[in-house]
Amino acid sequence: IGGDSRFEDAFRLFLDFDGKGSSALSGISVQAASAQPVSLPVYAIESKGALLVYLFNKSDSIAAEAELTTDKAYSSLRLFRLSQTQRLGELSAPGWRGGPLKLVLPPWSVTLAVLNP
Repeated sequence: IGGDSRFEDAFRLFLDFDGKGSSALSGISVQAASAQPVSLPVYAIESKGALLVYLFNKSDSIAAEAELTTDKAYSSLRLFRLSQTQRLGELSAPGWRGGPLKLVLPPWSVTLAVLNP
C-alpha cells in the first residue's frame, strides 16, 4: 500500500491526526456512550489535558446527526474527519463556544473532536 492512501489516513487519525505528532496513544480511555452503539459508536481518550472523542458512522449510505456533551468545560475545539469521500483533514468549527456540539456525520466516516480546556 502506498504512502498516500485512506488506509494510511486511518492510522494517522490515531497516531498523528494534526500532522504535528498529536496522538491518542499517550492517553487513557474514558467513559463514552452512544444512543446507537452499533451504528454510531463513540470512544473517548484523555491525553495531555485534552479530550479526544472519536465518533464513527458505520452506515454506508445514511448521514447521522450526533450531539456531543461532556461533564467538563472546554474552551477550544478542533475537528478532523476521514470518510469514504474525504481524505483525513481538519474541519472548521464555526460558532462553537463550549457546551453541546452538534455534528452531522457522513456515511462511513470517523470524526475526531479534540476538546481543550
